Amino acid sequence: MPIFGRSRKTLPIPAILPKTCPKCGRPLKWQPVTIFDTVIGLEKVDYYVAESECGEVFYRDGRGQVVEFAQAENILNHLGDVFVDAQLGATPGKPV
Repeated sequence: MPIFGRSRKTLPIPAILPKTCPKCGRPLKWQPVTIFDTVIGLEKVDYYVAESECGEVFYRDGRGQVVEFAQAENILNHLGDVFVDAQLGATPGKPV
């Protein structure tokens, strides 16, 4: 059974992905990152990743669109509730 997030070099790379780094101009070598879909029972490409020699890392989907991962800033507004609950003696994960 495949491991989640395993890079597979045997899968095709879409031609629409950028060929060179926009910052340094060096060639990019794309690698697919796959997930196992339990519904269809197959491993499929989740996104493509390439790292440039200048240190930039690029993530794209199969259509060439930029993939952005959730940032920690998205959860900061929810931490206040957890902090107040902890001050009141509530155990995280249990209702007050």
